[in-house]
Amino acid sequence: MTLFPILPAVVIVLATVATALPQDLDCYLAPYMTVNVGSEVIGVLAEVPVDRGDYVKKGEVIARLDSKVEQQTKELKRERLEYLAREQERKKQLFKKGIISSQEIDEAETAVKVAQREYDEAVQFLARRTIRSTVDGVVVQRFLSPGERVEEKPIMKLAQIDPINAEIYVPAAQLRSIKVGDKAFIRPEPPGKGEYRGVVKVIDPVVDAGGMYGVRVEVKNPKHQLPAGLKCQVRFAGK
Repeated sequence: MTLFPILPAVVIVLATVATALPQDLDCYLAPYMTVNVGSEVIGVLAEVPVDRGDYVKKGEVIARLDSKVEQQTKELKRERLEYLAREQERKKQLFKKGIISSQEIDEAETAVKVAQREYDEAVQFLARRTIRSTVDGVVVQRFLSPGERVEEKPIMKLAQIDPINAEIYVPAAQLRSIKVGDKAFIRPEPPGKGEYRGVVKVIDPVVDAGGMYGVRVEVKNPKHQLPAGLKCQVRFAGK
């Protein structure tokens, strides 16, 4: 006789859980990360082969500083290293014949080691005058052009948009209904179309003055079909 009164209560609890997840909230698409790329060394820009809107790969050359002096220095260090290496080999032959002492062999070996280190340093210093992209992304803004001096100011800003983030503000009342790792479905506004699956990656631990807290959903974007800055709608789907 006590079974039937309990059933409606169970149904009510299940219905409450089923509707606990926020539905169709506003969101906007933001880059996964943005980076300001500069130079380790001071110099004058000789070349900037990419511009605003260009897609770049991680490691791709995006700028070069004038490096005539550094190139000449590297060549001089290389020639000196090659000369000392030949001298070392010649002295080894003389030592085998008993014409020179072991001390002279040691001095020749030391000279080659020092020259090798100096050459390696020259190669590294020259390499630092070539600036490469630190991410797979798009050029958002170029701050400097060829002929301008590079010091502390960055050369350009890059944005990584694969993956792309959907940023959402959720009412505090729904704080416990979303968990990191939950699925979400993103629908971009026109000209975007379709629905994209994402995963909740970040939930802000602090509610703002408006009674909202931030949630970040990460969405794969390999073909860059979702542009950053676009508004969207999100539907959370739990685990």
